[in-house]
Amino acid sequence: MSRLVALRVHAGFDIGDAAERAGFSQSKLSRIESLDVGVSGDDTDTLCQVYGVDDETRHALVALARQAKRKGWWQVFPGDELGVSTDLLELEDDSTQIRSYTDVLIPGFVQTFEYACAVIGATSPMLDRSTVEYHARVRMERQQRLRDRGVERWLIVDEYALRRNIGGPSTMAAMIESLIDAANDPSVSIQILPQDLSEHVALGMPFKLMTLRDGARFVHADTLGGGLYLEADEQVANQEDRWSKLAAQALSFVETTTQLGLIAQYQRSRTHDQPGSLRVAQE
Repeated sequence: MSRLVALRVHAGFDIGDAAERAGFSQSKLSRIESLDVGVSGDDTDTLCQVYGVDDETRHALVALARQAKRKGWWQVFPGDELGVSTDLLELEDDSTQIRSYTDVLIPGFVQTFEYACAVIGATSPMLDRSTVEYHARVRMERQQRLRDRGVERWLIVDEYALRRNIGGPSTMAAMIESLIDAANDPSVSIQILPQDLSEHVALGMPFKLMTLRDGARFVHADTLGGGLYLEADEQVANQEDRWSKLAAQALSFVETTTQLGLIAQYQRSRTHDQPGSLRVAQE
């Protein structure tokens, strides 16, 4: 955003000083100023305060940044150095609620490190082990940010994803036991879509619904190229309706936790490991 560059220069800061005062990395501020990434309303507000901008101008620039974030579609391009779109990171950081439906994989924001490595290694076979682990660590950092901020996360997971043998039975058992622990977090809700359900409104269409601090709502729909972001009211309303129907067809929260325990026990039975400590909710 050229206005932010002008304000920084007028305030007498070089980019390194400005980044340090704002609590940003220099590379982040450089990407913002070069328009390589969008700037969130919160980051705009922080920079304006660092630069000593008057309240009227600051509020106008923050509103402009939030409006820009709500516009149009963002195409997620493959090859991003973090394995995800920068827009996705920014929207996650600005979210108060994320609802996710997945059909073949457990969502990235609750994956264990070992499960994430198995998924990334399988879907990106050209990566060496150290690079796979780097991407997995980034995924763990994204999870931690969501936990630290208490973002409300509601997962509906197809039972097929829980029974798919990714990384082997030990990895899957540990993954499901981790989901049982996650379900004890007040900010996390988990429902299983049972495998004996013959059909539903989201067949082959995993998606996320994200609600931001300012009330803006987005849909992230998976595609072969990575994903698409939709924000038109009708598009969001359609996915909200799909979500409501999925939640009605899924197991209850208590039934889900019990079923997770049974699936984890089954996975453990296929290994030489001792059964893990399964925290199964009671009626």
